[in-house]
Amino acid sequence: MSYQALYRKYRPQNFKYIVGQPVLVQTLKNAVITGHISHAYLFSGPRGTGKTTTARVFAKAINCHFHHNGEPCNQCETCQGINQGTLSDYIEIDAASNNGVDEIRNIRSQIKYAPLVSDYKIYVIDEVHMLSLGAFNALLKTLEEPPSYAVFILATTNPQKIPATIISRLQKYDFHRIQESDIVYQLSSILKKEKIKFDPTALQLIARLSNGGMRDALSILDQAVTLNKDEISFDLVSDLTGTTKKELLFNYLIAVSKSDVKSAISEINQILVEGKDLGQFIQDLILLIKDILLFQNKIEPSTFLISDLKEFKNLSEAWLFKALTVLIDEDQRLRQVVYTDILVEIMTVKLAHLNQNISRKKEMSQVEKNLVNKESLTNIHEGEKKSNQSISQNISEDFKPIKHAIEPINTNNNAKEKVKVDNISDFTNPTMLNQVLGQATRRDLDKMVNRWDQIIQNAPQQLRALIKYTHPIAASNDGVIIAFQIKQFLDKIESDLDLQNSLKKLISENKVYGIFADEWPEYRKNYLLQRQRLSVKSNDTNLSKSTSAFTSEQLSGITENMEAIIKFLGPENVKIIDD
Repeated sequence: MSYQALYRKYRPQNFKYIVGQPVLVQTLKNAVITGHISHAYLFSGPRGTGKTTTARVFAKAINCHFHHNGEPCNQCETCQGINQGTLSDYIEIDAASNNGVDEIRNIRSQIKYAPLVSDYKIYVIDEVHMLSLGAFNALLKTLEEPPSYAVFILATTNPQKIPATIISRLQKYDFHRIQESDIVYQLSSILKKEKIKFDPTALQLIARLSNGGMRDALSILDQAVTLNKDEISFDLVSDLTGTTKKELLFNYLIAVSKSDVKSAISEINQILVEGKDLGQFIQDLILLIKDILLFQNKIEPSTFLISDLKEFKNLSEAWLFKALTVLIDEDQRLRQVVYTDILVEIMTVKLAHLNQNISRKKEMSQVEKNLVNKESLTNIHEGEKKSNQSISQNISEDFKPIKHAIEPINTNNNAKEKVKVDNISDFTNPTMLNQVLGQATRRDLDKMVNRWDQIIQNAPQQLRALIKYTHPIAASNDGVIIAFQIKQFLDKIESDLDLQNSLKKLISENKVYGIFADEWPEYRKNYLLQRQRLSVKSNDTNLSKSTSAFTSEQLSGITENMEAIIKFLGPENVKIIDD
């Protein structure tokens, strides 16, 4: 028997083997069980996510007289006919190569004949968005008044190109990218059946490169098996796909973390000798650092094994965050230059010097701390001389947010030399945050939380990397505040108006703001305290107005308990009687 590709050999024949689409699959099974079969369906989603496979299983299920809980039996005449491609009542059409009016007219001429052996005559049109305008118009007439025994299943990777008049007559099902963990599980199951040894990190690499498509993952695995049937290793998949080997990645990161520019450049030269893509190398580094940060924070890494990451456990988070920022910036810049090797060498020098920059900042921070301590002693001494009136002013002073602009001291009267402080991005502006908090509701927050995973998935690559570890913490009807687990990612978006506009467009809100997750609890506490102070101020003012009718002698006798009574009953209902 001739060799059969893995994606064909292990193509699911039942709903239960379709990976990564549980809700969609359950809906289709329920339709079979209840007999609620529509005349037309649209399966849309990225390539390799199971659209055509699901269409075949669904076609078998609705024509199978022996289905069990919506699953086809795969033994009856109709199931076997669809599996073998011999059933005349099941027609598959590739619209990429049959996209003219004549092909659709041919369907219209044949559809008037009832099915020969099945209950339904099923037409599956793959890549339906490739049909011409005339073909769509011809199809529309068929969809408007189809025979009771006809079922159309249209599959596409680009639903935006399908006319609205067609979509309005279909039941639409969206296929999502398959999660990497589901792909890894499926690949490992297949390799166990094939009795082939494998490195788990190799399967994780395949899952990442497949970009959520099971068919792409199986195609890469097929190539790897062809190259080496004995064992699927990380380096084997790296050589096959052009990604960087673990050894080179690890050696490079260790070298730059130790400020060893010479050794790091040597690793770059080795990557060039092996013909690797430098853009892919930077992306692999970003993933490695991401996994190290997850490992250091006791979270399961997604690409590399914990045993691989142990040698990086002593790298400081400050250095890793700085390195991640440099790599993300250089990844964007690399696409705009011709001499990519020079850019990567300069990037290497930047990474190697990060430790020195962090050390200088620590030294400066210590100097500033010492100065603050000296100032504090002076302020304490001066503070003892303050009057009760001054203290009361401090208590009623407006809330000072965590992050605010510091007004510089202007010692020069020349207006041209004044320092501007009003051009700070509104993305983290406390005044703007407070506006959202003032109108925030639990209902708006729940709606945003339910949308958040999809928002991250729809984001462009750079923005998706920056907001992957975020979550909404407050929302109103026209604004949202999101918390960033990584401070550097917050700073990156704060300094880039294009990224902010892209985020606003994704969220479809007029106001989008960010805050560092570690600062949120203190910020929220201070905000609530401020609200409480303002409320007390308002009540005191109302009490003052309420008691204005009383004489000074009567007011002097009002106790704290009586104040509460006056507030509760109203001054018009209280009369003070002198004993």
